[in-house]
Amino acid sequence: MIRVAICDDQVLALEGLASIVALDPELKVVFLAGTREEALAFRDPVDVWLLDVAMPGLSAAETCRRLREGAHGPRVLMITAFPDSRITDSMKAGASGYLYKDAPAAHLRHALKTAAEGLSVSSPEAIAALLDEPLMGWASPDAYEGIVIDDKDERIVQLVLEGHAVEAMAAQLGMSESGFKKRLGRLMQRAGVTTRPLLMARLYAARAARVD
Repeated sequence: MIRVAICDDQVLALEGLASIVALDPELKVVFLAGTREEALAFRDPVDVWLLDVAMPGLSAAETCRRLREGAHGPRVLMITAFPDSRITDSMKAGASGYLYKDAPAAHLRHALKTAAEGLSVSSPEAIAALLDEPLMGWASPDAYEGIVIDDKDERIVQLVLEGHAVEAMAAQLGMSESGFKKRLGRLMQRAGVTTRPLLMARLYAARAARVD
């Protein structure tokens, strides 16, 4: 059973998301928070937080960082009703992905399960937002030095973006699960990132620079 907590300052959105999550027997809503402070004060174990990006008070990135640093180290999925420039800070703070509130219910539930496995959940819009962020320094050619992408690396990037489970991705690539995780870890190290969503954006940027 995957324990899910949701933080949103809009009651209808909060209750609606909870209803969607509760329809899956593999997911259990353990807490609903109307403020970021309530979320940070919750001490019971949580596997995945759904955290609204646009809320008053503490920033989404700082809230994500504090949640991730908690005793149970839950995954955090950012949710919003519209594209938001704050996605970059949240990803750097350790968010596992970025979803829109109008995503299909089945996609939301699948995203929660994917995040619980430790994988990223990033839509094409989220990747585009990361690539457009000028503060990341990815516009400089120097940012791509040392990031060598072969065909298997590109296939790994694509499979992770599609949200497949580790077992399925490893099988498609003819690798063991441990071998797949090690290769993914090396990609993150070479790209100089600590989260998988940032890895995906960085590798796509590197590939675009190489093509140009």
